[in-house]
Amino acid sequence: GRGPGGGVPPPPHYAIIAQTAQRPSKVSITTIFFDLYQTVAYLHPERELRQQLVLKEFGFDTELNAVRRAYLAADLDYTLVGLETPLYLMSREQRHPIYIRFQQQLMRSLGLDDSAPLAEQLYQRYWELERKLRLYPDVVPALTRLREMGYRIGLITNVTDDPSKDVERIGLMEHLDALIASCVERCDKPNPRIFQAALERLGAAPAEAVHVGDQLLADAQGATRVGIQGILLDRYDLQAGDWDLRVRSLLELPALLRNGATP
Repeated sequence: GRGPGGGVPPPPHYAIIAQTAQRPSKVSITTIFFDLYQTVAYLHPERELRQQLVLKEFGFDTELNAVRRAYLAADLDYTLVGLETPLYLMSREQRHPIYIRFQQQLMRSLGLDDSAPLAEQLYQRYWELERKLRLYPDVVPALTRLREMGYRIGLITNVTDDPSKDVERIGLMEHLDALIASCVERCDKPNPRIFQAALERLGAAPAEAVHVGDQLLADAQGATRVGIQGILLDRYDLQAGDWDLRVRSLLELPALLRNGATP
């Protein structure tokens, strides 16, 4: 992801990953994996809008796209923290300082006071706001078309609690052939093991699969590291140049896959 000042480099062991997974010739894509949050579903109103509203309440005026860029940087930091100690192994109390660190990263990226006491106040107010899990408008049309084309569909998500009930409630489960959650598999993206578990679940070889997600490290690079083609979803056009295989909408996927899913 990127903060307002430019690219945030991935950790060294991810830096040399080729952007395009190497595929044997004449291998067809059979399987498409998706990330969950910020890819197919989100808490409405969008987190960036809620964050902007809370910052406004505390006297900070921000541009929405600046808040979105700040989230990219905070998401990356959050992923790196999870590589050190998976959050699903922690209690809610143990996770709290990490959530405050996330809020501080947002503030720092926006050039604001990132003191812990202020971050705590902002975080508490942010979670007081009403929110409801929703699918993005392009999800059902895109998944319906992809299923009609014969693709198997899986979801790979980093979560601290089993998301099955939420996925069912918003009408997503009926479009899936598999749900792979990090708290169940006991490993987070970009750990290769969670992608390998997903491949095994749907009986696909790495070269037969693509993975679509909004995060550069956890999704695009993580998938490509195991031979799955990573596709970066960049709904707000904030990551141009970060990854060659990039889409703005899930509705772009059918044509992209028909053309071979190469940059």
